[in-house]
Amino acid sequence: MKIGCRAHDYGKHPAQELALILHNAGYQAAQVAVPKAIEGINDYQHISPEQLETLRSGFAAHDVEISVLGCYQDLSDPDAEKRATAVQNICRVLSWQHLAGGRCVGSETSYLHLDAEKRAARREWMFDSVLRIVETAAKMDAIFAVEPVYWHPLDSMEVVQQLIDRVADPEHLHFIFDPANVLENHNILHQTKLWNDWLSLIGSRIDAIHVKDFTYGSTGTYDTYGPTPLGKGCIQYAEISKWLHQQSRDIPLLREEVILNCAAEDIAFMSAL
Repeated sequence: MKIGCRAHDYGKHPAQELALILHNAGYQAAQVAVPKAIEGINDYQHISPEQLETLRSGFAAHDVEISVLGCYQDLSDPDAEKRATAVQNICRVLSWQHLAGGRCVGSETSYLHLDAEKRAARREWMFDSVLRIVETAAKMDAIFAVEPVYWHPLDSMEVVQQLIDRVADPEHLHFIFDPANVLENHNILHQTKLWNDWLSLIGSRIDAIHVKDFTYGSTGTYDTYGPTPLGKGCIQYAEISKWLHQQSRDIPLLREEVILNCAAEDIAFMSAL
């Protein structure tokens, strides 16, 4: 089990310098959104083979795995042209996943906080986008890992199952599991069942787990979401820890929303899972 983080939580730096920062902080893995994390790269359209090799070799030199190449796009945008651009961006990253040393390419399915009606309205566009992306991943021998989020079109286990059935490619469609992003307020007291259900559904295809913690304010809604150090919020990790110990493969735990002044304590928390 590798302990990692979202790389750009530590700023934007040259690849080898960023890898050294992460290594010295105690991480062995990272999710790297290249334009956000790597100095000299500002978009997904203008990345040279030399820059990709510098990224790969820089992280390898400091023993930091690039667990996820982040390319978070709105795969359900109602605007067909914008949606096509989003798909193209992810397919572009899939084409250089191996050159960059990434284990997979990851995205959510929207940028927005959508209500149930809007999520449903966008769902077919989301299905179509993911299908096109996975078709490209198969051609590139790459892996696309999509992240369920309860306020996005891929919002529930039922919809995830529909996606799995439609795409029908377990080799190239995988998942990023972020417990905080599927934990609605009404389920806070029912996490044992919730995590067991999610892990039963997608566990064999999870390529990374995002680790964070939070509290809701007095209204109990996302609007009052407040990040906390790990173990200080409402997420119960016991069932997830139990599941991790049953796995024979190496699943990276990636800290999101790093709180720099307690990063060491959070690394210790993840290491104990």
